[in-house]
Amino acid sequence: MFSRYGDIIREEALWNIPVLSVKERDFIERVLRHSGKYPIRPPNEVTANYRNSRPDRYTNTGLVNEQGEIWANLRNKLTPELTSPRTIRNFLPEVNLLADDFNALIAQARDSNNTVKGFESYCNRMGLESTCTLILGRRLGFLDGEISDTATRLADAVTSQFRASQEAFYGLPLWKLIPTKAYKDFVASEDSLYDIVSEIVDSALTDEQQSCTDVRSVFVSILQAPGLDIRDKKAAIIDYIAAGIKT
Repeated sequence: MFSRYGDIIREEALWNIPVLSVKERDFIERVLRHSGKYPIRPPNEVTANYRNSRPDRYTNTGLVNEQGEIWANLRNKLTPELTSPRTIRNFLPEVNLLADDFNALIAQARDSNNTVKGFESYCNRMGLESTCTLILGRRLGFLDGEISDTATRLADAVTSQFRASQEAFYGLPLWKLIPTKAYKDFVASEDSLYDIVSEIVDSALTDEQQSCTDVRSVFVSILQAPGLDIRDKKAAIIDYIAAGIKT
């Protein structure tokens, strides 16, 4: 598209909402440097709708979907450790271990022709394991020969949530009128994610997670974030895991 239309492209898709795409590095830098105190990022409507309907689990729509002062408060309290260069540097040894385990898994999966069938599924397992290790501060065993029940539930929930949210986002918004299959699937997967994360968080709180290691630094920083409801912390962990897998 850039070769045909130039370095700045304006598109209008669903509901004629304009979307601008920039190519050049200087343009991208200018956009990032002039985002303002409260940048506007349209929320995922299906996520926002569901979370607003569950005040027992969510005090707001979460870091990914909130705007204005609420977003700024969540960002300031939940992201410092995650975006710290120190965290990235300290996490590198664990990344090397993850890469070694992934290579070993691929080596075992090769057939007599050195072909790995279903390679994408192994990549998905690597994505889950690395994301959960960073956010939850623990290995869940996605790269093991046999995957644990918790890991299986988490993988199924993340996959289902991704598919359902895409169907609801790009399809006709009938879910606003009636609970469509996509919306029901999204609710089920979001509930499952919340239950799994709650189990891990509650266990960590019971086990006195104060002993913070390099791998657990992000997880512990979220749990210890001052002035936030535990529901905000659980929602942040869910959003981080989902975002890590989607990207």
